[in-house]
Amino acid sequence: MIQVQGERQGHHRPKSWKKVEKILQDLPWVDLVRFDGQAFSAPKNGVKGSPRDLDDGRKVLWLHLHDSDQVHIAVSIETTGQTPEHLQVAATQLRERLGRIF
Repeated sequence: MIQVQGERQGHHRPKSWKKVEKILQDLPWVDLVRFDGQAFSAPKNGVKGSPRDLDDGRKVLWLHLHDSDQVHIAVSIETTGQTPEHLQVAATQLRERLGRIF
């Protein structure tokens, strides 16, 4: 499930968001995607593992999409994986798919 602002409120969203949203919807290990201000610490147009896991032990990735200082978004991606290996595989897979866009 992707919980990000609706179209009318999404004026700060990068042009690449629709493509990224489609990628996230197609990945079976993505459980929930939502805005997260802390995810701005991920590299611009990049992915980073969150330092904190969810309460049930699942892993979280941060994604920061950046077109300009006015047009950017940061989201947390809750995964279905519970081990560091799952997080590594998920991050690698997401980076490969994002690499086709950027």
